[in-house]
Amino acid sequence: MAGHGGQNGPVSRRTVPLTPRQRDILRLLCEGKVNKEIARELDIGLGTVKQHMVALFKRLQVRNRSMAVSQGMALLGPDASAAPPDPPDLPSRIQEPDFTEDGILMRRSCIVLSLAPPTHASSEAMALLHRTLAGLACDAGALFIPREEGAGDLLFGIRRSSEHDLLAALQLAWTLQREVTTGRLSVCQGLRAGLNAGMAIVSRERRGGWSGEAVATPVIVATRRLLQGLGDGKLRLGAAAHDALRVFGLEDSLSIPDTLPMDSIAHLFRVDFGKARQMVGREAEWRRIDAALSTPDQGAVLRLEGETGMGKSHLCRIAMQRCLALGGCGRYLRALPVAAFSPLRDAATGEPITTDEAVQALIAPRTATPDLLVIDDFHLLTSEVRFWLAEEARRGAAQGRIILLAGRRTGAIEGATMTLPRLSSGESNVLLAGLESLEGSTLDAARIPGIVQKAAGVPLFALELARSATGEPTLPLLMTIASRLDGFNLDWKLLQTLADGPATMDIEALGKVLGEAGDQVVNSVAAAVRAGVLMEAGPGQGVGFRHPLLRQVIALLQI
Repeated sequence: MAGHGGQNGPVSRRTVPLTPRQRDILRLLCEGKVNKEIARELDIGLGTVKQHMVALFKRLQVRNRSMAVSQGMALLGPDASAAPPDPPDLPSRIQEPDFTEDGILMRRSCIVLSLAPPTHASSEAMALLHRTLAGLACDAGALFIPREEGAGDLLFGIRRSSEHDLLAALQLAWTLQREVTTGRLSVCQGLRAGLNAGMAIVSRERRGGWSGEAVATPVIVATRRLLQGLGDGKLRLGAAAHDALRVFGLEDSLSIPDTLPMDSIAHLFRVDFGKARQMVGREAEWRRIDAALSTPDQGAVLRLEGETGMGKSHLCRIAMQRCLALGGCGRYLRALPVAAFSPLRDAATGEPITTDEAVQALIAPRTATPDLLVIDDFHLLTSEVRFWLAEEARRGAAQGRIILLAGRRTGAIEGATMTLPRLSSGESNVLLAGLESLEGSTLDAARIPGIVQKAAGVPLFALELARSATGEPTLPLLMTIASRLDGFNLDWKLLQTLADGPATMDIEALGKVLGEAGDQVVNSVAAAVRAGVLMEAGPGQGVGFRHPLLRQVIALLQI
């Protein structure tokens, strides 16, 4: 637990004695369990759970579940999570949203990087490490939670969810290790780290953003466990971190060991271009790319745009594979989220690339035909850097080089623009039917129609829903969708009310539930409609979610 206490101040075990049963119920409450789930897990009646809950609230001097959870992690400490650390269970949905006076208590996906000093580190070394981590956390937009007995934990995604949180955590770990080996942190030689992913319970402002008041997450405990028995100078990955790497990092992440040296972190940024990959529904875009690669001495600047999960990186990697198969040469650069650490990485080596080096790669004399340069996640670069690279890209194309810029938005750049559309139902069916050949797993054919409907033509959504044994969104999928939602100024109280209600609700009914005037509700609904989250069902029929997956995700994220 990290944050500010409520009116009663922080809770301690000495001031709030609990019975063993109350402790069990509080632990399950912190894990996001509803009363029915608590009754089932403890093998007691639902009425008994309610009686214990009333007594627990009185003992804690709180009025609702939100306040109990916000104090429970501090009270229970490491005992607050009994769930196995690998992988962290996604908490189940609670039926009634719990709104606090200052915001909303919600589940949020997060990445946790836990760090511990080397064995027998001096107090001076630990103090220096804490100061360094605080500065790096500020640069990376992470929340730093120091620990007296060690270095501390860094949480990514608490303030704002992003599918790039894993890469930001790896950037920070690599930067820290570089300071250890070559800089002023040499006294911390042998630094140890654990990297994991999971769900956090945080207090948020109604229209987005962490309120700064509370964080409670069992995944912190699970990540700290990764440090137990870990040798000096090692990094250990949790199973959920492996999953996130597969989706947001490397396509061959399953071959990455659970434990690797800290000085090998650069390898986690590498991509294997030799692996065959399936391509579905991108034939028109591929023909344009392949035609450019197959036309000797005729350069081009190609732009590839689309939202996360539409297959931009997939096409870029197939393009590089094709270029090499034609006997050409190429470089694949990937932009990263924390420009303060290193704006780009070379996907072949994993090593950092400066913007000056990227410019040189654009304009250097060609050594083979075809000659391909890819800059993936181009939108993560600053507008000034994007403009600079775009100018130099034209010079590179004039020399016969093929330059492929991929991102959500590539900006006003001369060249052919390809915007990836959603897959058709037929294409989504083909994608799922090929899942076995893609990664050796089978999919029950009876599940395919439901997955196709939920995925709404987004390849990543379809694949992640297919990989879920329960049919619920996987953690990487929750990260992706939460990142999209956080990009808009949406009213989460409104969204949670709709997620708990019928398929559609009219403005008047929403106003009554929210306790607000109709014009306020109309404005909140209009913003969600513009964002593509809600849609108007028809005259007099109210509003509802545009896609069932959005409704399911918002329900999973609420407390």
